Amino acid sequence: MATDLEGSIGMKKSRGKQHTALRAGSLLLGLLIVLGACGKQEKKEIVAVVGQKAIHAEELRRFVLNLLPGLYTRKQGQEAREDYLQSLIDQELLLLEARNRGLEQDSQLVEKLSNKQRKYIVSVLRQREIAPLVEVTEENIRRRFEELGLVRERFLTAIVVASQQEARELQKRLATGEPWADLARANSLDGQSAERAGEVGFLNRSLAERMGIPVAVFDTLATGKVSPPLARGRAYQLIRFIGERQAELATHRAALQAQLMKLGQREVEDRKVEMLAYELDWAMDAAGRQVLAVLTENPAQQIQHLSAADRSAALFSYKGGQVSVNEYLHMLKLHRIRSRKAFADSAFITEIARRFILPETMLAHAASQAGIPDEPAVVAWVEDAKEELLLTRLRQIEVSDKVAVEDEEARRYIEQHPEQFLLPERICYEELIVPTKEEAAQLAGELDEATDFLQVARQRGFNVRPRQPDGLVCMISLNEVVYPRLWPALQEAPLGALRGPVETRDGHIFFKIVRRQEAQPEPADKALRRARASLVQRQERVRFDELMDQLRVKYQNQVTAFADRLDAALPDALLASLTQPPQKQIENP
Repeated sequence: MATDLEGSIGMKKSRGKQHTALRAGSLLLGLLIVLGACGKQEKKEIVAVVGQKAIHAEELRRFVLNLLPGLYTRKQGQEAREDYLQSLIDQELLLLEARNRGLEQDSQLVEKLSNKQRKYIVSVLRQREIAPLVEVTEENIRRRFEELGLVRERFLTAIVVASQQEARELQKRLATGEPWADLARANSLDGQSAERAGEVGFLNRSLAERMGIPVAVFDTLATGKVSPPLARGRAYQLIRFIGERQAELATHRAALQAQLMKLGQREVEDRKVEMLAYELDWAMDAAGRQVLAVLTENPAQQIQHLSAADRSAALFSYKGGQVSVNEYLHMLKLHRIRSRKAFADSAFITEIARRFILPETMLAHAASQAGIPDEPAVVAWVEDAKEELLLTRLRQIEVSDKVAVEDEEARRYIEQHPEQFLLPERICYEELIVPTKEEAAQLAGELDEATDFLQVARQRGFNVRPRQPDGLVCMISLNEVVYPRLWPALQEAPLGALRGPVETRDGHIFFKIVRRQEAQPEPADKALRRARASLVQRQERVRFDELMDQLRVKYQNQVTAFADRLDAALPDALLASLTQPPQKQIENP
């Protein structure tokens, strides 16, 4: 039986990899009975029609199954089915409104869709014509393994300090015989390695280089010898290697294969692009070059005053197409190229265009020549992309652009709701995690306030959690959800006293409190940003609800739903499998 839908719970649009979000504060789903039989169920059952768009049962099922758990409705049975259907109907109402406003011809939308389509057809071409030409053999992988020096791994210890001068002073103290371990614990800025006497662990040449250790140092620094000060970002480090081992190829095989595939595809693609550029007579165009020439004095200012004709002028031409000045300017902005040579130097312009514009342009042309844009699957993908852009553009016009929150309003909100802008209570402590109850009972008589928990953990092979730079574990009040026994015990324990064991999901924990920080107001600037964002989000939800109410009334005569088909589309077994996750959010220590 057909029905017209008026009221609803709202839902935000989601397509492709995005998930549609159910809005809170739902309205009742109104159903007006319309005379007429539903007819025999078809293979692709229609559950609703919005304008000229039919919504099929399979589409509704797919939509529900693709939702994130947090977006499931809390309603049950037929009300839940109607909620989900209304969400799809709302989606189509938004699209109907966007098209009726002519947003399909919006210049920004058209440009974005063109870029999306071009990137997609290029990705299809790469999968079909480039990837199959690359073969990575076992011999290739082994050779790469040896070339990169991955076979050799060295055990690194390091002391990280703020300045080169500090590093030199520590180097002198080491030379006089002060123990490395003591200096690392007392001085290293890297908290995790400092608590382990500076021990970082085994690493290969590639990882060492990413940590600021030059390849030559990794290859030649003798075991046990201290390096000169080495830059590590803004800090400096002294390093030494205290052991070596041989790595197995199997450990790196998958990563090396992927790396070689990428390199091989790039080589094949470069050859194809060069061949296409030659065949299609890729060349700079005088018209666009003249436009750039007038921008050399003050590009940032002058670009703002370019006419539409100047922006559309061809900067590069080839058989079958061109690259406009506007496309070139977009590329400069995307890659943050601000050099004046990008406007004044023809050789520089040619080179950066060859690097950032030519490959995709040539491959897109080849894809078009191969008929890829006309393939049904590609057409469907582009249509989905267009609908996503239509919804985003309509939401921007009708929601985002109509919402504004002044600082004064945000400050009033903070004053009225100070509890929402507090840094949570924080307790930092030393801990020893014992895996079993029996071991914990045994250790209880051996531990005291002076015990080095980290040393005990290493000696017995117990788990050690990541710690703060000062070597402590810190927990905030929100963690009580995950640690319902440990958090109250931390709150009750006096500073410095040994307490435990407390049974947790990680094991049985002994602890000593080192410091406490009561809940306190967060910094004013951060609170203001959060308050403003919260108010904007709230106003956007209200404005979006108002928009949906207007559209449901405006298009009520163009919406027909078949309520008696929803049970087959979303059977009870499917609805029963959808469960809401817990609402309370936590932060791990």
